[in-house]
Amino acid sequence: MYVARAIGSVPRERSATLALGSEPDDLADVLRWVDHDVVETASGTTVVCIRGEDVGRLAMAVARIALITSVRVIEPDDLAHAVQRLGAHLTRDDQQ
Repeated sequence: MYVARAIGSVPRERSATLALGSEPDDLADVLRWVDHDVVETASGTTVVCIRGEDVGRLAMAVARIALITSVRVIEPDDLAHAVQRLGAHLTRDDQQ
């Protein structure tokens, strides 16, 4: 705790809007690790705004969320491209 307070908060200057394929209650465990705000909810979907230090950290947050539910990056485009590259690089050993 002391170290965290001594360092201060990390600036999270990048943000992204995501459409998630689950209800907010089903996302509570994964979203507790992500700096986020719920923007909108509809039947079976949740739109969130997440924040991170850079596009790489945002992509890692998207990957973590994608372990639980489907994710569509609404914006920004550079994150959508980073997630697409990440997905292309993730393969099973027998698919290489």
